[in-house]
Amino acid sequence: MIEYKDITYFPMTWNYTQALGLETKWDADVGFVVRKSEAKAAKLNPDAGVPASKLYAKLPDFNVYVNDVWIDNSSEEYPLLVLNDVNYFPMTWKFAVEELGLTASFTNNSFYISK
Repeated sequence: MIEYKDITYFPMTWNYTQALGLETKWDADVGFVVRKSEAKAAKLNPDAGVPASKLYAKLPDFNVYVNDVWIDNSSEEYPLLVLNDVNYFPMTWKFAVEELGLTASFTNNSFYISK
């Protein structure tokens, strides 16, 4: 996970999306799609990190959809980011709770998110 502009971003890798019970799809013609689903959350098996000296980030050069609705990523205050070829999704209230149906809280200086 990373923090950008005081917002936690989750990597949309297989391990993390399964732990959040989300459905994702990548298609070169369509772009990146993330949807809430009825799937149960799986146990998180964290992915290995990358040394800070090898990190790079950029805005995606592909379309982004949330629940099959196109997101104008260029106008989002907290856009989807691509960090070392992994899509990172902002866990804002709008996206995490309202769009993806997750439960999020910030307690005792810790961020919690679950399905």
